[in-house]
Amino acid sequence: MVVGVAKIEFFFPYCQSLKEKRQILKSLMARTQNRHNISIAEVDFHDLWQRSTVGISCVSREEHRVRQTLSRIEEALHGLDEAVVVSHQITIYHPESG
Repeated sequence: MVVGVAKIEFFFPYCQSLKEKRQILKSLMARTQNRHNISIAEVDFHDLWQRSTVGISCVSREEHRVRQTLSRIEEALHGLDEAVVVSHQITIYHPESG
């Protein structure tokens, strides 16, 4: 088993309220989850209306599938008009190897 975790920080340059950010983020997370077999949640900056960090997790038997899925998600999120990716990080875990 291989577990991949991505942490992606966003800046929302056009948001004028927390409600607007949450609407955009909810749509972004739903689209991402529907296109890929992953889990996604907002993990930081809950009360800031122009910033957010999401955590994404993916599990597979093969490391290349986990890397491929997380890389595709990252590419798609870089192409958004309503949000700018400020930073991203991918970490791969092999739980059974200790």
